[in-house]
Amino acid sequence: MVATRTAMQLELVREAKISDILEGSPDPRLEASGVLAKDGLFYVIFDNIPHIACIGPELSRAADNHMIMQAAPGSTSRLTGPTRAWKA
Repeated sequence: MVATRTAMQLELVREAKISDILEGSPDPRLEASGVLAKDGLFYVIFDNIPHIACIGPELSRAADNHMIMQAAPGSTSRLTGPTRAWKA
């Protein structure tokens, strides 16, 4: 018996530049490398900074549920996934 897979198709509903959404971004040029959608929020991992952004679905600077979770002091590691201790 051969198993078959059905491909799911994503639909773009809304888009925005992360630097336009986040106030106080540590770098004006944010290079997102991955996104996790969990509990109605988007957690964004970057290639060029050791922080994680938490962004609400509104994708608006006016929303109050956006933040950058700073990496632990002294951390310079560039992560491709949340593998270290973070502080909010």
